[in-house]
Amino acid sequence: MVLARFFKDLITGLGMCFYSVEFIFKNRLWPYFLYSALVAGVCIWLGFYVSQDALDHQIPDAARGDVLSLTWEVGKWFARLVLLIMLLKLNKYIVLVLLPPVLAKASERTEYLIAGTKYKFNLRQFLNDIKRSLKIAGTNFLWEAGLLLLFMFIALIFGSLKPLYPYYSFVIGFYFYGFSMLDYSLERRRLSMEESKRFIRHHMGLAVAIGLVYSALFLLHLDFGWFTDHPTLKNLDVNIGVIFAPVICVVAATRSVHKRVDLSTNPYANPTGSRAETPRSSSLTTNPEAES
Repeated sequence: MVLARFFKDLITGLGMCFYSVEFIFKNRLWPYFLYSALVAGVCIWLGFYVSQDALDHQIPDAARGDVLSLTWEVGKWFARLVLLIMLLKLNKYIVLVLLPPVLAKASERTEYLIAGTKYKFNLRQFLNDIKRSLKIAGTNFLWEAGLLLLFMFIALIFGSLKPLYPYYSFVIGFYFYGFSMLDYSLERRRLSMEESKRFIRHHMGLAVAIGLVYSALFLLHLDFGWFTDHPTLKNLDVNIGVIFAPVICVVAATRSVHKRVDLSTNPYANPTGSRAETPRSSSLTTNPEAES
C-alpha cells in the first residue's frame, strides 16, 4: 500500500513537472524566470570575483611577523575559500535561500490559477513564511550534509562504496529539495512544521519526483565556447538550470498538492470561483493518514 502510493505520487509529480513548462508560458508566469536569472547572474559574478580574489590573495609581508595580523589574513583567505565552495557546490540551496519571496508568489499565483483562491497580503505572515522557508532550507541542508558525511565515513571503511558517492550525492537531495517546494503550498494552509513533515512523508513520492527534476535541471549548462573565441568567454561554462529549476518545480509542487488536497477549500483563502483545474480528490485534510 505504501509502495503503491509512493509510485502513484512519483508519477504525479513527474507529470506535473513535465506539463508545468506549458502551464507557465500559457499563463504568463515566465517573468518569474527573470528573478532566477538575476540570482544566477549574481552567483556567477560573485563566484568569479571570489575565485579570482582567493587565488590571487597574498599575505602582506608586514603581517608575517605579527601573529594577530597573520591570523586575520589567513582567516580572510579561508573565508573566501569557504564562500567559493558554497557557490560551486551548494548552488541548489543558495537558490532556495535567496528566492523564497519569489517562489512563494509564484506558488500563490499558481494556486489562484488552478483553485481560484486569493490571499490578503499580511506583512507579518509574509515575513513568517520567508523565515519558515529559510529554516526549512537550512535544516534540509544540514540533514543532507550529515547523510553525505555518513556515507563518506562508511566509504572509508568499505572502500568498494567510494565509486557510488557521486550517484549517492546526486540522489540524496531529491527528497529535501522537493520538501522545500511542496511546503510553499502547505504553509498557506497554516500547517505547522510538524504537520507539513507528516504530509510530505505520507506523499514522499511527490517530494522525490520534484526534487529529481530540480536536481536534473541543475545539470543544464551553457558552454560559451560554442559561440565565441573570446579568450575569457570561450572558457565560461554557465549553469542555466538555476534559471528554470526553481520556478518549474514550485509550480509543479503547487499543482501536485492540489491533486491530493483541494486547495480551493483552504479556509485561510478567499475563493473566487474561477477554478481552472479539478483535483482528483476533493477532500481537504491536514491529516494525511486519513487519505487512503
